[in-house]
Amino acid sequence: TLTVYYGVGGKKEKVRLLGIDTPEASPVSKAECYSGQATAQLKKLAFNNFVLLKKDKLQKDDRDKYGRQLRYVMLFDNTSVNEEMLKGGFAKAYPSLTAKVEDYKKLEAVAKEKKLGMWGECFKEKKNETASRLFPLKGERYGSHNIN
Repeated sequence: TLTVYYGVGGKKEKVRLLGIDTPEASPVSKAECYSGQATAQLKKLAFNNFVLLKKDKLQKDDRDKYGRQLRYVMLFDNTSVNEEMLKGGFAKAYPSLTAKVEDYKKLEAVAKEKKLGMWGECFKEKKNETASRLFPLKGERYGSHNIN
């Protein structure tokens, strides 16, 4: 989530980056694996920067259930913040009805294959076992089995 200010001293809006999901950083006591790094990368890309917010042409809802605007976030050099987060393994593709969902799945797959970001840090191969997650999926409870 980004907080965007419209103009100097202007209106403040919360924006959820459309089509991606990053590890949850709050509450701090239950922060998911790689949430700190994902937050730092988002700040590096967008903090104190002018950004363009773009709607998706297939998007039905303008806001999520928390009232945040749903947008693609672009820098003025045409860099997609959403895509950069996926490319570096700081986010995963969020399954949604958007025009970019298939492109985002491909970017996630490349980051996974290269074990970039959370894909190298939070998913550890164990001998004779499948990869284990060190952060819960939505709906799962936090517990000691999720902590490294």
